[in-house]
Amino acid sequence: MTAEADTLRSRLLEAATLVGTAKSLIAEGGVVDLAGLDARVQTICEGLPSLPVPDRESLKPALIALMDGLGGLAEAVRAQHAALAERLSAVSRGSRAMGAYGAGLSAGRPPKNR
Repeated sequence: MTAEADTLRSRLLEAATLVGTAKSLIAEGGVVDLAGLDARVQTICEGLPSLPVPDRESLKPALIALMDGLGGLAEAVRAQHAALAERLSAVSRGSRAMGAYGAGLSAGRPPKNR
């Protein structure tokens, strides 16, 4: 294996580790900063065509694993976004209800007893 292939293998493993860590943080309800991940993946992808075929073939499993990890990360981010949107919607509904209730009180009307 060439030195370039070894470098790309290291970059693949680093990117896969970042993706795995990000997925774990999201699963725990954490926030992740994915800045720079796209540049790392781009560097890997740009380096592959210049490698000899045997080196590219040897990196294929790691590249496929990274792609699968990125797909899982994208799904985790979408799920986290949907959950956050639902919570924000619930807060907004509560705020509107409180605002309507408060508007009735400020107009000098007693709250309705049911």
